[in-house]
Amino acid sequence: MPFEARGCPNCGRSDPTADSAISSNPRAEDLSFTELKDYWRGFRKQNVHFSYVRCSSCLLLFCPVYFSSEQLHQLYEAMDDNTNGESLEVLNHTQNSYVNELTSRVTLKGDVLELGGDIGLLTAQLLKFPEVRSVTVIEPNIETHAALTRIIGDRGRVVAIWSEIDSGKRFDAIVGVHVLDHLLDLNSDLSKMVNHLNPNGFLFFVTHDEGSLLRKALRSKWPPYCLQHPQIFNTLSIKNALNPRGYNQIDVFKTTNIFTLRHIIELASKIFGLPAFIAKLFPNMAIRIRLGNIATLAYKKDL
Repeated sequence: MPFEARGCPNCGRSDPTADSAISSNPRAEDLSFTELKDYWRGFRKQNVHFSYVRCSSCLLLFCPVYFSSEQLHQLYEAMDDNTNGESLEVLNHTQNSYVNELTSRVTLKGDVLELGGDIGLLTAQLLKFPEVRSVTVIEPNIETHAALTRIIGDRGRVVAIWSEIDSGKRFDAIVGVHVLDHLLDLNSDLSKMVNHLNPNGFLFFVTHDEGSLLRKALRSKWPPYCLQHPQIFNTLSIKNALNPRGYNQIDVFKTTNIFTLRHIIELASKIFGLPAFIAKLFPNMAIRIRLGNIATLAYKKDL
């Protein structure tokens, strides 16, 4: 089952700058699909990912060779949740911090569309606001739909794909945490977001930041360089993706995550190949840390 070649998923240009390639050893494009299944999830000392190049036009960092849609369907179909072993209580604190960052800037109300609901941590936070009339969630993993439906109750619905949403449906806000990094057809999905957003509505997304100090410090061991990310953004490239599509007042700012210290040491031990017992020497206390993520808030132009 061959991998697919592609141009920039944002602007369509196919002449990336070759001297900016970021590759693993071995490169994912040199292995078979069967071999890559072992690298799809988790953290390890020997990381394998598709090579990244930078678009010479919009500056997006992307993989010019990547999985096909059928291959991705197989991989995500067998994928568990995204907690990576961290406690749900701590993960909820992080989701709450994202929502607090958002509501310190805008009023959250009306009909909200959430992309990539996973197990519903962000969904539950959104529904705490009485002015939010409904939350519609697009979540491709059918296994999580029952849990999401229980969380939403009679204040929204869960769908698997865009086509299950009526073409005339409009939302006051579209939100997602670590979703844009995963989209195979970024250009198409960004266009759908514009079409489904009310005039003066807004987008709010959290993404990894490949321009962060953490990425520069970890270099090739930066965890977001992985098989699940066909593209990775920075402050400029995400603005370049949104501005031509009818958004103005695009604000990009740093976010804070909450993790237990022991969990952070566990992940670091896997990445650097250290003994697993080291993590047990650290307390299981929650700390606030900037992990090289950015949040983007963009308003749709009232045309």
